[in-house]
Amino acid sequence: MKAFWQNRENPNLEALNLKITPEYTKGQSAVIAVLIVLLMPVMLIAYPVGKLLLGAFELAGQIGFYLGDLLFGKHAKGDAYRFQWLRTFIANNVAANVPHINTHFRKFLYRLTGMKIGRGGFIGQNGFLEDLHSENVVLEDDATISFGVTIVAHGPKRNITRAEDKMVILRRGAYVGAASVLIPGIEIGEKATVGAGSVVTKSIPAGAVAAGAPARILYYKPGYEPAESAQSGK
Repeated sequence: MKAFWQNRENPNLEALNLKITPEYTKGQSAVIAVLIVLLMPVMLIAYPVGKLLLGAFELAGQIGFYLGDLLFGKHAKGDAYRFQWLRTFIANNVAANVPHINTHFRKFLYRLTGMKIGRGGFIGQNGFLEDLHSENVVLEDDATISFGVTIVAHGPKRNITRAEDKMVILRRGAYVGAASVLIPGIEIGEKATVGAGSVVTKSIPAGAVAAGAPARILYYKPGYEPAESAQSGK
C-alpha cells in the first residue's frame, strides 16, 4: 500500500474517457501554494481566535436571550424548555461537531443532555438529535447512527399525545444509515438496518433491512425472518 502522499492511479479511469481540465496551470498552482505557505502563520493565530470569538458570541447570545426572556416573563412554560438552550448547545453545536474519531466523547456529551446511550456502537458527526425531550432517545448497546442523521422525539403526531410515547429507540445492534430521518414514536429492532437517506415513519422489526422515504422493509437477515415467511420457504 502506498502512502497517502504518493500518487495512486485508478486503472478504471482511463476507460471512462473523462473530460477534466485543470483549474490552474502549473505556474499558477505554484504561486497559490506559495501564498498559502505565507498565510499559514497568520491563520494559525486568526483561526483559533476566530473560533473562540464565534463560540463565545453564540453562547453569550443564547444565555443572554434566555435570561432576557426570564426577566420579561416571555420564557416558554414547562420543564422541557427550562434548559433547552444548554441541551441544544451541547448536543447540536458541540457533540455533533466533535471529530469523527472521538465518538466516546461525543456519546458522553449526548448523555449529558439526557439521552440514554449504551456501550459500543457509534454516533456520527453532523447529525441533529432531539434536544427538547432528549430523554426520549434511547440507544441500546452496539447501536449505530451514521453521520448526518436527524432524530425527532417530540412534536405533533397523529394518535400520539404523551411525550413518553414519542420515544425513538434503537435496539441492540441496530444501524441507521447516513442522512436518515427518524420521527417520533418508532423503534428500530435488534440488528435491524436502515438504509442511507431513509425517512422512518414506522417501527422496523428486528433483523429487517429497510430503506426509502418512507422506509419500507426490503428483506430480513437470516434468522430473523417472520414465522409465515420461514414456513412458506420450506
